[in-house]
Amino acid sequence: METRSVPATAPSGSFHARANLHGGDVLNKEQLINTVADKTGMKKGEVRQTVDEVFSAISDALIHDGKFQYIGFGSFMVKKRAGRTGVNPRTKEKMDIKARRVATFTPGKKLSTKIAQK
Repeated sequence: METRSVPATAPSGSFHARANLHGGDVLNKEQLINTVADKTGMKKGEVRQTVDEVFSAISDALIHDGKFQYIGFGSFMVKKRAGRTGVNPRTKEKMDIKARRVATFTPGKKLSTKIAQK
């Protein structure tokens, strides 16, 4: 698999400076913290605490209100999935799947445009 060169503007600790840019890599929490710390000059401990608080607030919004929206990025929503009858692929036996709530993500227009241009 061929990798692309990294733009000169990418900080050495950023996700893009270390990633294979063909889409095979995943930005994890530590890489997010390092990238934000590099771009903002904040200490990693401060960034870690901020990132934890942001995701905690998003989680609380989903649990209690069922929706979080960040204009330009996208919306996280909780949707109800109805119960249904499924089939165990191993045994071919029918089974009941209970109704449940699931989190979904819908990208915003700006994010969708950026992804389409990539």
